[in-house]
This record gives sequence, structure tokens and C-alpha cells, in this order.
Amino acid sequence: MVYLRVDTTVFLDVNPSVTLQVNCNEKVIRAQANNPDGEIVLENMDLKNADLNVAVNAVIGSMVRHGYLTEARDVVLLSVSSGSAEKTESLRVRLSGEINDCLTSMVGSSAVFDQEVELDDNLVDLAGKYGITPGKAALIRRVVEAHLGLSLIHISEPTRRVVISY
Repeated sequence: MVYLRVDTTVFLDVNPSVTLQVNCNEKVIRAQANNPDGEIVLENMDLKNADLNVAVNAVIGSMVRHGYLTEARDVVLLSVSSGSAEKTESLRVRLSGEINDCLTSMVGSSAVFDQEVELDDNLVDLAGKYGITPGKAALIRRVVEAHLGLSLIHISEPTRRVVISY
């Protein structure tokens, strides 16, 4: 049963938003698209039981193939959540380096923003409301909390971008 239990969750956001839930052996238990672009990225991919490193590279490769990552200005937001701060930090650093290497080889450059995320009900609700990962929701919440007067307004259609304003 321990192999079926989620130990760590990895969120990958560009505009496609993808969540990878992994067990204690870093095998993917579930890969989930968090929005329609994420569905395109994961289309025809079976990542169940794949090593986390392989799954992350496959997702990034699919983002490149589908045109979501094409230039140096494109940024990947990597968010990692685990019950162990040490494990979260280790995975965050390692996966950030792997994504950087993968993007450098595929598009010639990379930009990876990484963060640790502590999941809570409000964060999960915010992510569900806007069709984004809890990782992106955590970043938005940090920005809004750090700058007095900012507020989260809405998701603009058709780009699905979160609008923050004064």
C-alpha cells in the first residue's frame, strides 16, 4: 500500500498546468492536467509508474513540442510539496536543474522559477476556482500578500491568465 500513497506532489506551470503525484520511491502514481492546455500536454502519455525524472522530462518535452516553451522568455514554474522539508528542498533543487538542462538542450535556453509549497484547503480551492495548480496559486497568493493594495481579480479569457490589479 505504501507504493500507492502520495508522498510528494510536483506542479509544473507554464500556461499548461500539470500535477504529478509520486510515491516514496519517486514513481508517478497520477499525472493530472489542471487546465485544457495541460490536457493537450498529457494527451497520449501514460506516466503511471514512470520515474519522476522521466515524467518531468516527458512533460517538458511535450510542452516544447506543442509550442508552449519556445523562447528564453518562457518560464517554467516548478512547485514541490512534500511532508518532509528536506525532501522538498532536495527535489526542488534537483528537478529545477533537470528542467534547466532539458530546456537548454531543446530550445537553447531556460528559465525555471522554483518554490516549495505547503498545501492547505484555501490554496487548493483557489487553484480549483481558476484552473491552475496549487503551485501557481501559492505564487499568486505570495505576490498579493507581499504588495498592499493588490487583489486577485479574475482569469482573462481566452488566454486563461490570472489578472492582479490595484
